Amino acid sequence: MIFPAVGFNTLLVLCGVSVLGAACGIIGAYILLHKKALVSDAVSHAALPGLAFGFFIAYALGLDGGRFLPLLLAGAALSGALASALIGRIIAFRRLSEDTAISVTLSVFFGLGIVLFSIIQNLEGGNRSGLESFLLGQTSGLVIADVLFISLIGVFGGGLALALHRYFMIASFDPDFFRLNSSLKAAPRILSALMLLIVCAGLKTTGAILILALLIIPPAAARLLSDKGRIMVSLSALIGAASAIGGAALSSILQNVPTGATIVVCAFALFLAALLYHGLREKRPRRSREEKAQIA
Repeated sequence: MIFPAVGFNTLLVLCGVSVLGAACGIIGAYILLHKKALVSDAVSHAALPGLAFGFFIAYALGLDGGRFLPLLLAGAALSGALASALIGRIIAFRRLSEDTAISVTLSVFFGLGIVLFSIIQNLEGGNRSGLESFLLGQTSGLVIADVLFISLIGVFGGGLALALHRYFMIASFDPDFFRLNSSLKAAPRILSALMLLIVCAGLKTTGAILILALLIIPPAAARLLSDKGRIMVSLSALIGAASAIGGAALSSILQNVPTGATIVVCAFALFLAALLYHGLREKRPRRSREEKAQIA
């Protein structure tokens, strides 16, 4: 046995978070290029009210005491979609900037989510709902069905993003040409849907507050390492997977440490390494030119 001391559930969770991390890296790379990082932040925070409403519905139907994951994630997706639409409507007034619209939406939805979570805590059995794990993440509470469900979302989201790589890149670097000539004008909306999908999938592992880090830090590190689109996306996927695996492993070793926090720490450590490498690479040509000038 290669992993004699590691249980089956631990290996299953590590596989699940690695798929999720890679998918976050892939989709996050396109989000970064489209300059939609703050929108993903708003969507992740806006998922909380949807989680609460999903719990209310599942609780009323008697589904797993309100903890039925597909229904929780469906509520989170609907809430995130409403937040994204609200941001667009606020921006349409033109008197308000995009960052103002995002800040207003994020604050309102997150506040509503906290209120609804407090109400759930007062329900009979609500204090055992486990919804607080969606704030900071908790892989220890995942069961096989949850891991398979999250992995399927990750494979689907990441695979679809890679299939639409050409359209996403054109829309990022030449939006005018894209609007006039592209055969898939819905690509930006598809990217927004994929962002929403992967945010909802990551709620149970990294949590609503920290899912943004897994979406943005790996592609930011990859952007420092390469200027080529496909290479950047590939590196972002590798960094996302490594961050998720490292964070989940540390969380299982260190007791009472949130999974999401350790994943973010691992991602930031890899970002610092990329930043250091980028700095050293930028200095090398400058030094060689100075040396040649001194020799001449």
